[in-house]
Amino acid sequence: VWVFTSLWQEYLETEDTDFGDVDDDELETLLLNEEETKQKAKIWHEQNDGHLREIEEKRELAKKLGKVPRKKRKKRKRTDFSSPYDAALSAVQDKNIAQKINLKALEDLCS
Repeated sequence: VWVFTSLWQEYLETEDTDFGDVDDDELETLLLNEEETKQKAKIWHEQNDGHLREIEEKRELAKKLGKVPRKKRKKRKRTDFSSPYDAALSAVQDKNIAQKINLKALEDLCS
């Protein structure tokens, strides 16, 4: 149950939550007050309680077994391209779909 709450708090602390370009009256209509927020969180936790328990059980089991489940992310190659055409051509070649793409049309589109 605390998993979601702690993740949300972490998001709020790290993300830019500046709404300077939004009118205050408009913003007030979009934001929930404290009571509405608690009620919404309560409903969400009730609906997702089983799933949250499963996640917590899996984490506890992994800790007991000495395993730390981590998602491995595929690192992308960072490349600076001189033109949009070069970037698109590289993407087409990386995804192995060059035979399905009309390269002449792609070149005309980017030039």
